[in-house]
Amino acid sequence: MYTPKLADDLVRALYQLKLRTKKPMTVLLNLAVREFVSTYQAQEVPEPTNQLSFLQLNNSNTKTSR
Repeated sequence: MYTPKLADDLVRALYQLKLRTKKPMTVLLNLAVREFVSTYQAQEVPEPTNQLSFLQLNNSNTKTSR
């Protein structure tokens, strides 16, 4: 299983939150990551579903004025 290493300053901040909230650090991390993922997905531009869609999107972004 993948276990990412958190930066030391984030671990310290998370530990302080744990002390204040009396919740385990894993619970706090799960909440934070779920919020980030839902926010990020809401802002994400949908990927083209096929080659034609990609070409249409790419063409509309690269048109130059004459």
